[in-house]
Amino acid sequence: MMSVGRRKTAILLPLALLLANLLNMVGIVVLPKIIDPSQFALFSLASSSGLFLIAVLYEWNRITIMRYSVAVDPGETIRRRSALLRANIVTSIILLISGVISYYVSENRYALVFSMACFFAVSQAMFEARQAFFRADFLDKRYAASLVSRALLGFCLLCLVGYIWNNALLVMCAWAASFAAILILTPSRLGASALQPTDWKTFKFLLKFGGGVAISAIASTLLSPLVRLLASEVISLSDSGKLMLAMDISQKIIGVIGVGISVLTLQATFRAHEFGEHDVVRQRVEMQSIVVFSTILPAVVGFVAVEKHFTSIFVPEVYRDVFLPNIAWCMASAGLIGFRTFALDSIFIVIGRPYVGLVGPGITAVFTIISAFALISLEGVSATSFSKALCLGGVAGLVASFVAARRLCKFRLDLPNLWRTTIAAIAMFTLIQFVRFENTIVDMAASIAAGALVYCAILLASNAFGSHKLLRLALARLKRGNVT
Repeated sequence: MMSVGRRKTAILLPLALLLANLLNMVGIVVLPKIIDPSQFALFSLASSSGLFLIAVLYEWNRITIMRYSVAVDPGETIRRRSALLRANIVTSIILLISGVISYYVSENRYALVFSMACFFAVSQAMFEARQAFFRADFLDKRYAASLVSRALLGFCLLCLVGYIWNNALLVMCAWAASFAAILILTPSRLGASALQPTDWKTFKFLLKFGGGVAISAIASTLLSPLVRLLASEVISLSDSGKLMLAMDISQKIIGVIGVGISVLTLQATFRAHEFGEHDVVRQRVEMQSIVVFSTILPAVVGFVAVEKHFTSIFVPEVYRDVFLPNIAWCMASAGLIGFRTFALDSIFIVIGRPYVGLVGPGITAVFTIISAFALISLEGVSATSFSKALCLGGVAGLVASFVAARRLCKFRLDLPNLWRTTIAAIAMFTLIQFVRFENTIVDMAASIAAGALVYCAILLASNAFGSHKLLRLALARLKRGNVT
């Protein structure tokens, strides 16, 4: 039975994730208002490149921490954690040296972007590694405190430095410093993860698993910086910055949902697989797929329904000529890629077959690049060629990952709840079209409220996810609480 402490942290964790990601999202919305489009393009390119470096050099370590840092044998736990921590430290030293050399040796703008990306990658990756240890040990209070503190500090530094200097390099340094500061100033108390003499047999075992994770992560994250680089070369840097804003906002919204669900659910799935509870693993995989679908679909549909209101309120006018024609395509592609990543590709990590996870990201990248050049030849050079190509690539990659996941893990599709969710999302979109107020802010707020209400009402009325039973249990618990 779940203890009172665990129930409290079960509430604390999603609240912390919501607050931290809200601050990150607000930062991305505010930043274009205080720096020029060309500077925002450099910042966006550096951040996406930094995330790619994290995928190449660190993501295998973070996932391996979550998957294997807790073993049945306590001695093996210590050996695994020591090897993973040492690998992160060595990688960070090499990357920091590379960033410094790049900054001082070349004046090319891409050398500047690379040096910015290195500092950002090291600081975020080391912070996320410690967060992964917290989650592996279910230290949710420490995880939540570090997460919110970092997000708050990052938001303040981002706005302050951007407003004063209007310089992408300084903004990125401030953003990266927020990760480093919280990592240094807050205690970790990881205990078993302290450095011990390296056990090479253990390290080889972890690296064999991590290699597949790394290759899959590279394939997943390569697409975003690659599309941005192509866009900055094919269209003007200013217009590419406007396109990148649409990509950033859409990816951030879907990322908030997907990462939140993964943080809340995947660690227990990893633990169940490590201890041989295979029926539990299958049930949790089925649950995760439908939960991801039922949250990403209304987010995409709802945002597209209010995109004009969002643009007029939050997006500076200088960005709108490119942002508005592309945001719906970017949002749809982010939803497709997000569902593939968080509902399907995570299955390969759980069952220890990360190399198979290459299928979806690889096909997504190939189809996106081919589609981009095809659309440019058919429609001419424009930002929408890239956003449409992302959509086409997202569909192809989703189908490929679904086929591969079903072959390796015989999970069932929850078709009844899938259809209920789809119908509810369509009804939500339709209702929002009839919400009309003269004030744009009121109109958007009312549209969101009405859409959320009808979506939840249809799910409840159709007993989606056993909502009637859940409601009865909640009411019974509330009644007992009032009595006692």
